[in-house]
Amino acid sequence: MMEFLTHNVNSDYRFIKLSSCVYHAKNNTAVITFYYSEKIADNLETLQDRLEREYRAKIAEEVKLVFEYKKSYTDELLLQMEVKKFLTRNFSILTLSLDDEDIHAQQIGDTFKINLHVAPQSIDYIKNNKTFAAFVRKLHDESFCEFEFFFDVKKTNEQDDIRALEKLEKYMKDTTAADGTVKVDKSLRVKNVEYWLGKPIKERPVKVEFIRVSGEEQTTAGEIKFLTKREYTPRVIADASRHSHTPRGHCEHSEAIPRLPETRVYWTFVLDDTKHRLQCVFFPTDKTLSKFEKLVNGTVVCVTGINSERNGRTSFRVNGVSFCEMLH
Repeated sequence: MMEFLTHNVNSDYRFIKLSSCVYHAKNNTAVITFYYSEKIADNLETLQDRLEREYRAKIAEEVKLVFEYKKSYTDELLLQMEVKKFLTRNFSILTLSLDDEDIHAQQIGDTFKINLHVAPQSIDYIKNNKTFAAFVRKLHDESFCEFEFFFDVKKTNEQDDIRALEKLEKYMKDTTAADGTVKVDKSLRVKNVEYWLGKPIKERPVKVEFIRVSGEEQTTAGEIKFLTKREYTPRVIADASRHSHTPRGHCEHSEAIPRLPETRVYWTFVLDDTKHRLQCVFFPTDKTLSKFEKLVNGTVVCVTGINSERNGRTSFRVNGVSFCEMLH
């Protein structure tokens, strides 16, 4: 099919891109997704018939085929909304500070040029972030255009600072109770909480958007996504006991022998409550290692932990996990 789209004599097929072909064995169905450019929107119905005949000729007749056609990016406003949605969901430091006017998208020919106005401490972090690189690749894969991102330091004046402060104060007022505690969203109800990992979870969870940077332990709930197992090597720690317990008759001045570093594992994942996302990290102990390895994407859990910010990046360090069912 890729060859058919690329080398077909009908030049209109240059503006159709095969996105995926997924076979569902349970109901014997193949779902084929295409992206198409605005340039052929009027001719798409005619091209669809030929595409679907090509597929039917190559796939067994008993397999049910479902075709989906999605329009690629067509204007600056749509792209601007997509970029803002990505940044505010994946970079907590931009949730309150990023405004619509901080994102400017302009289409020149087949290229979209996107200017982002953000604080200087955020520029390098976003540019070097793997999630951002994956997002740019996604834009390329789902469109027929090139995407170029440019970063400018966001300059603020006194009025901007006042507006940002008012925005923050409103946010705090909307999410903080009279006694200073974070409000619990009554629409987020969790039932059937099953103790599983760490300590039992007794606190009622709050929505992900209410998890703030603080040293206090908090509880939230959501669906696990982008679960990734990673490795790190702890610092080399000298075995001081060899020196302090040197047997008699041995050299008292022998140097401490460094302990060889062991490779340890940890997990990163995103907790999604359908409206907001929370970047999480979990460092297992020997007792919890085998349990945590059984987690998969899509699992709904209740977690406790401490939210902290380091090098401009906020993450929720998990110390307790329980399976649960969320009722929205």
